[in-house]
Amino acid sequence: MEGPFTLRVEDTFFIKGKGLVVTGVLRNGSVDVGDYVSFSDGLTAKIDSIIIGKSQVNSAKDGDNIGLLFSNLTKKDVKIGTEMTK
Repeated sequence: MEGPFTLRVEDTFFIKGKGLVVTGVLRNGSVDVGDYVSFSDGLTAKIDSIIIGKSQVNSAKDGDNIGLLFSNLTKKDVKIGTEMTK
């Protein structure tokens, strides 16, 4: 289903020296490394890396199960179930 980027946060984990990884299935749209995304609580952050499986990629599209790395966020910043948009 193509449309504006939306992702519901399914899990988060912190990688020391890298940052916070937010995981979920991209429900609509697409996303690229360097894009800024907004969380439903008003927080905005830049995507530093996108992971699909064990590979880093430059972009993802609807239906992909992804991990998004944010170097400037911590686990307390993002709650499971939070909606992300662009």
